[in-house]
Amino acid sequence: MSVNQKGLLIMRFTSFFKITTLSMAISISLAAYLSSIPTASHAEDHALEQAVIRIDLAGRQRMLAQRMTVLSCLVHLDIDAENNSRKALAVRDLYGETLEDLNSGNATLNVTAATTPLVLSAISGNIQPFIAP
Repeated sequence: MSVNQKGLLIMRFTSFFKITTLSMAISISLAAYLSSIPTASHAEDHALEQAVIRIDLAGRQRMLAQRMTVLSCLVHLDIDAENNSRKALAVRDLYGETLEDLNSGNATLNVTAATTPLVLSAISGNIQPFIAP
């Protein structure tokens, strides 16, 4: 792997830190908002369930971002570069799929599509770099 390729890989994965921070901020604000609302109806119970699922997925995104960072560092240090590069790309794809699930919904994961303008704009502005070529 050339120096330019390694530099490009590192630059691509540094953007994960920004997205991870954004995911965590959205999850925390959503949890704080929902915890302040007393649940009394089925709709509110559903909203709380969705918040829990989204918080879990945001935690998974954080873990995936950390894993990509570690793998990119290993590639940069030329430690089993080919294998770690493949793993990093697989993790990137999973990260992108999860981001798409948060945006559009996924019946298998029991998550509905995002509807809040703030969340939609945050996700849509960050989804393209993670779609596999």
